[in-house]
Amino acid sequence: MDYLKIFVNRIGRKQEKYEQMDKKQTGIVLGVVLIVILLFCKPFVERFTQQKHTDRITKSIILKDKKQAFMIKEGKTKQLKIKPEVKEGEKITWESDNEKVASVDEKGMVMANQTGSCNISCYTQKKYKDTVQIIVLDKETFIYKNGFSMQVISSEMKNRISGKSYKKNPNIQYSDLRYLSMAYYNFNGQVEIGEMIVNKEIAKDVLKIFYQLYKMKYPIEKMKLIDEYEADDTASMEDNNTSCFNYREVAGSEHLSKHAYGCAIDINPRINPYINNKGQLSPKNGKKYKVRDIGKCKGKYKKYMIQKNDEIYKLFLRHGFTWGGDWYTMKDYQHFQKPVQ
Repeated sequence: MDYLKIFVNRIGRKQEKYEQMDKKQTGIVLGVVLIVILLFCKPFVERFTQQKHTDRITKSIILKDKKQAFMIKEGKTKQLKIKPEVKEGEKITWESDNEKVASVDEKGMVMANQTGSCNISCYTQKKYKDTVQIIVLDKETFIYKNGFSMQVISSEMKNRISGKSYKKNPNIQYSDLRYLSMAYYNFNGQVEIGEMIVNKEIAKDVLKIFYQLYKMKYPIEKMKLIDEYEADDTASMEDNNTSCFNYREVAGSEHLSKHAYGCAIDINPRINPYINNKGQLSPKNGKKYKVRDIGKCKGKYKKYMIQKNDEIYKLFLRHGFTWGGDWYTMKDYQHFQKPVQ
């Protein structure tokens, strides 16, 4: 019996030992599993915390029109300033995402190095961040207002438009044209920078007109060179694109359009369609806007239609333009033109 007790006791001690070992092994396994879970979850946790951090650091602290880029001529400088509410003496870090275009020193002085665009960012000790776009223009560029500039047709621009909006002809040369860059409010109330090529004789008038439209927050859906549509006027109109120069004939005729001379501008053409004397309109997807009475029109953007004696009408007429909506035999509600010598 004593041997049996000793044997049972030994069995019991071994069982306790195994149980202790099982607990220890279980603890190790659970620890490993926990580590794996933490490692797996870490990217998601970091992403979440980073998102919260990102949301926290987007405070606007640079003094600027936050909806508009700064234009600087090549070789010039511009001092960027911080809003007064940012504490004096707080460490501020400035940096450029493309120093070849524009660099910035520790005090926010921007140096325009070459033509192009880049973003200048500003950080503070409190992790606040702000960014502004810098557009560096050629030395010969005429800047009317920030966001509104005029340039001669560069070699790069010639390559963009040659064979498309511009074709070899005896009537108008590259030297007769000017490239405009202009800010505008789109249909979502956001500011964008548009492009337009016009005759040099009306270039300053156009800058002044579109600057006033910008101040009025007059909505323009798009403002691209018609070359983005392979110089296809119908495609541009259907996309409600505001444009000017396109060396082409009047549709259905052998006569050159005023657009061929860069002295006619089409504004939001889908909601201001062309209607001929047979009632046919262009673009066809502007059918809802054939009805010009705002009270009866079913179009979503009917309040943006150009009307006789409204602000845009008066603005263009003050600068010597005439409106296609005043024509008798046909109506071209999108169209403003000004004669050039």
